[in-house]
Amino acid sequence: MGVVEKLDNYLSLPLLIGKRKSLAFKDMTNRFSCRINSWSKRLLSYGGKEIFIKVILQSLPTYAFSVFLAPRGVLKDMQSKMSQIWWTRKDKGKAVEKPSYTWSSINATTKALKDGFGWQVGNGQSIDIRRDNWGFESLNGDTLNPNVLTLHERKVRDLWSIDQRSWNKERVRELYDRFMGDQIFNLSLNGKESNDRVVWFHNPSGFYTSKTAYSWLILRQMGFGPHRAYWKIIWKLNTLLKIHVFTWRVGHEILPMNDKIASIRHGFLKDYTRYSASAETLIHALKDCPNARTILTVGGFEEN
Repeated sequence: MGVVEKLDNYLSLPLLIGKRKSLAFKDMTNRFSCRINSWSKRLLSYGGKEIFIKVILQSLPTYAFSVFLAPRGVLKDMQSKMSQIWWTRKDKGKAVEKPSYTWSSINATTKALKDGFGWQVGNGQSIDIRRDNWGFESLNGDTLNPNVLTLHERKVRDLWSIDQRSWNKERVRELYDRFMGDQIFNLSLNGKESNDRVVWFHNPSGFYTSKTAYSWLILRQMGFGPHRAYWKIIWKLNTLLKIHVFTWRVGHEILPMNDKIASIRHGFLKDYTRYSASAETLIHALKDCPNARTILTVGGFEEN
C-alpha cells in the first residue's frame, strides 16, 4: 500500500478551503481548460460541439458542484469558455460576427411574406388604415388618397356608416379609387361581434401553410397574367413527366446553357466554339443549332 505524504485534495477538491474559494476550484478549472485544448474544435459540426459541451465538459464539474456552491467567477469563466467553443467558426477559429445562413434565410423569408399577411375586419378598432394591410392583398396606406384624409380617420371603424352595420360608400370612394372601393364593399362587417385578427390572405381558412406561401411567391415572381392558364394546360397533358419538367425549365429559361451559366459563374465563357456561335443561348440550343434544326425538320417543323 502506498503512502501519501501530502493529502491536499480528494476527487479534485481540496480538503481545506481558505478565504479565497476560487482557489478550491483551480484544479477543476484547469482540467476543464485542458480538455478543451485537447480537442480540435474547428473540425466539429454544431452537432459535435453540442455533444462535446453537454457530455464531456459539463460532466467534469458535476461532483464538485454537488458538494460546494461554486463562486460566480468560476461559473462565468466556464460559461465563457463553452460559449467560445459554440460560436467559433470552422475556418478561422474566430467568433461568428454575422448571423448564420439559417437565420439570414428566415429573416429574408419574413420580409418576403410580410405582404401576404393582413387584418381580417372584425370590430375595426385594431386596424390602422394608414399603416396596416387589411381586407385583402394590396389594401394598405399606399392606396389611400392623402389629400382628402382627415386627422380623425385612422381606424377601419371610421369608414363605417353611423349605424356601424355598413360601409360609408361615399367616403370610401373618396379615400380610395372606385375599383378598390368596390372590393372593400364586399368585405363583411361583424360590428362588435368579433375582434380584428391577423390572417394569411392566400388560404381560404386564413391559416398560413408552406404550400400556399410557395405558390404565392412563385405567382408573384411569374406574374398573374394569362400565362397561368397556359401552364395549367401543360401540366394536364397526358405525357411523360420528364417532358412536363423540360417544358417548365424551357419556359423559365433555367436550362444549363453557357449564356445562363456565365451570368451566374464569374469567368465562365458563354460562347459556343463547336458551331462558332457568339453565345450558347436557349434559342440557339433549341432552334439555331444545326443539330436542333435537323431534328425539327424531321419532326415536321419548317426550318424558319
